[in-house]
Amino acid sequence: MDDLRDKTMRGFRSLALLAFSLFWSVSFLAACSSWDKSVEEKKGRVTAEDVKRETGEALETTRAYTLQQRDEFLKEMDVKLKQLDRQIDELKVKAKVARAQSKAELEEQINQLEKERDTARRKLEELRASGAEKWKDLKSQAEIAMNDLENSVKQVTSRPK
Repeated sequence: MDDLRDKTMRGFRSLALLAFSLFWSVSFLAACSSWDKSVEEKKGRVTAEDVKRETGEALETTRAYTLQQRDEFLKEMDVKLKQLDRQIDELKVKAKVARAQSKAELEEQINQLEKERDTARRKLEELRASGAEKWKDLKSQAEIAMNDLENSVKQVTSRPK
């Protein structure tokens, strides 16, 4: 009884494998056939104007994508810059109520942070004004300036009072 069941199961598996192979073979041949037809239809019909048009479309799509990436990066950096501005403002409030020596040190640190913030803001503005061609180089400069500012703010805010 078990022997009969094993033979039947092997037969079904073989049949399923055969059906699966046949299905994919027919699908593959149909796809190749339609691809061959589209290639044959284009043979002799591609013009320089077609190439110019399609190249222009590809360039415009690439440019649009690059500018989209730039804009998304700028949004992220603007949010980060606003957060860092708030932290600098909090430090200014602390400096107003600090003792004379602490106040002088904190004000000096705040001045340095504001210079770094202005540098980061300037880099972001350069990036905002840039075209698709230069944005990658300017992006790395803006990232460096933002990271420097962020690290400086962390360093100043983490110091004991």
